[in-house]
Amino acid sequence: IGSLRQLSFQVLIPKPETKLGAGYTEPMLVPGPVEILSLQGVVFQSEEGETLLHVHGTFADQVGKVYAGHVVMGANQILATLDAVVAEVEDVRLIRRTDPEVGMGLFTPVQA
Repeated sequence: IGSLRQLSFQVLIPKPETKLGAGYTEPMLVPGPVEILSLQGVVFQSEEGETLLHVHGTFADQVGKVYAGHVVMGANQILATLDAVVAEVEDVRLIRRTDPEVGMGLFTPVQA
């Protein structure tokens, strides 16, 4: 719950040239103010040990048009607030490893 100065997001589209046959669009920009309706995601580590976020959400612009998709990290500045609840899963780390079969990173639980 909260608001953004602008929204930068991506959605899944057909991409026949990829192993999955789908992939994300280039980032799309919605000028603000933008209302955050919901966010969900995962805090994880890359194979190199870097802590990262993977977040999707639903949003509404100033006339109530709703948008949804993958949030572009580093491109969405909070306007007023962002209220969030983060839950920790103990004794497990999530690592995103590249799966050669699908050609993208997949989450792998690892004992902490």
